[in-house]
Amino acid sequence: MPVLVSIIIPVYNVSQYVEACIGSVIRQDYPRLECIIVDDCSTDGSMLLAERAIKAYQGQHIVFRILRQPENRGLSEARNLALKHVAGDFVYLLDSDDEISEQCISQLVAVQERSDADVVVGSHRKLLADGTSADFVSRPSKTDIFMSCDVSWSLVACNKLVRTAFLQQHGLWFESGIYHEDILWTYQLLCHHARFDFSSAITYFYLERPSSITTNGQQQVIEKRYRSCLLVLDKMKQCLHETGEQSLGALLLLERTARMMSCMMYAAGEREKSYALFLYAKHQVLIPLKWLWRPSAFLLRQRLKLVYRLLPNRLGYGLVSAFSF
Repeated sequence: MPVLVSIIIPVYNVSQYVEACIGSVIRQDYPRLECIIVDDCSTDGSMLLAERAIKAYQGQHIVFRILRQPENRGLSEARNLALKHVAGDFVYLLDSDDEISEQCISQLVAVQERSDADVVVGSHRKLLADGTSADFVSRPSKTDIFMSCDVSWSLVACNKLVRTAFLQQHGLWFESGIYHEDILWTYQLLCHHARFDFSSAITYFYLERPSSITTNGQQQVIEKRYRSCLLVLDKMKQCLHETGEQSLGALLLLERTARMMSCMMYAAGEREKSYALFLYAKHQVLIPLKWLWRPSAFLLRQRLKLVYRLLPNRLGYGLVSAFSF
């Protein structure tokens, strides 16, 4: 019998997109699915549309379940609620304003069955606001999997088939009340040594929309995002110490995340916050000099990155920003 896969869809104020999202689940060619929809107290009629789409479903291969929050608690709490009630052997996170390909689950399960991976990462197509699109093809790392994260594959939680027992064994939940919770969650998967595999098939269609929290530039959002950045970085560093993981890749992923957040603040016009995050990357992530000459499988390009990171702050800030990672 095929393994049971639980698709988790949190719903909050996505009335323009939720029917198409659920429709993409209904069109799956995989024979054994559970779809958990979490009502996070929408105010725009999203759940009425979701319930209408479920009621119209005539198939038998999907069991739909609706869980309801008593009040709006955000994406992390909605996902956590669903994770506490999943029946599937594997979980798959889907945002309610996105869609998946008809073969999404069957293609990811096929990869998992070949490798017995704990996590299978799919590839995605980003549908941009100007009507264009761009494909992001996930591929395995040639060196340390930490080193390739967010370069060869994405840090986001969606479009990953994850073994439920692994999440339960390590107590991996989403941090509540913050932005960038996906980064922390994925980093924890890595630090707990989950076995990863990758699919080059485009299984996920990510919609870029101006009203989403990732594109919202309001000052209140910027302040919350900055506080979230600091919390996520501290939690990542704590996870690093708790697991005893001291690999070069884990350290560089933590530092690279801080620099990515620094660039985000710079783009928002917050230069002081940007530089503070850059200093976090430089001062709190200590990269041992021994990695420069220690025999390893790391490529010369990776070693050169270490040299850039060891430069004085102001000189390094300019050069690192110009260097493509």
